[in-house]
Amino acid sequence: MKKSVPIYICVSGTASDEEDEGVQGVHLTMVDADLDTAFYASAALDTFHEHCGISVLDDFSITAVGENGSPLDEPEDQESYELGHRAEYCGQLNSEDVPFDFDPDANE
Repeated sequence: MKKSVPIYICVSGTASDEEDEGVQGVHLTMVDADLDTAFYASAALDTFHEHCGISVLDDFSITAVGENGSPLDEPEDQESYELGHRAEYCGQLNSEDVPFDFDPDANE
């Protein structure tokens, strides 16, 4: 089994499309630990979007964060959906399982 690093996807905002209801919250991904850390956010966001279709992206703020809740930056020149295979989508977490403070109703 490959070693992996937990990267959290924080989704805040208010859905305007009923198909997007319930996507707000924190989703867990596990990123291959041997991937360059500069690409952790890209891999996590790619696998999140592959598993969670969102009809109206503009309704939400979607951010990849580390275990302490600090945002992770994506390289500007990174192609979308190139690194999804380097991460695993584990699902949406219950609020009590999130290891940092997060308000899913806030839209930055």
